[in-house]
Amino acid sequence: MVLPSFVVGLLVALGVLTALWFVLLPRLYRRLAVAHPAIYESLGRPKLSSDDVRGFLMSIEFILRRKHRFLADARLSLLSDFILVLVVFHSLASIRLSAYVISSILQ
Repeated sequence: MVLPSFVVGLLVALGVLTALWFVLLPRLYRRLAVAHPAIYESLGRPKLSSDDVRGFLMSIEFILRRKHRFLADARLSLLSDFILVLVVFHSLASIRLSAYVISSILQ
């Protein structure tokens, strides 16, 4: 079975976006820990591991609600907003790929 080129493109995009996620999220955590330790503590001292579900969910909430705006930290804002854009594009690519798979199954 040959995959359409847009599916290959989506798979590559998802791979790149996922790799960026694993690079940027620890940087966000590090920035919070160093520059805003109280916020980092309030998020449950999140780390990038599968057993830290609570910290991960609180981090996602921090990013999606754009709570960084109230900290007046340009570097943190840039990082958080970039991660937000990454999450949006990853979600859109995942939805499109899922729609293709479902439509292929239903044919």
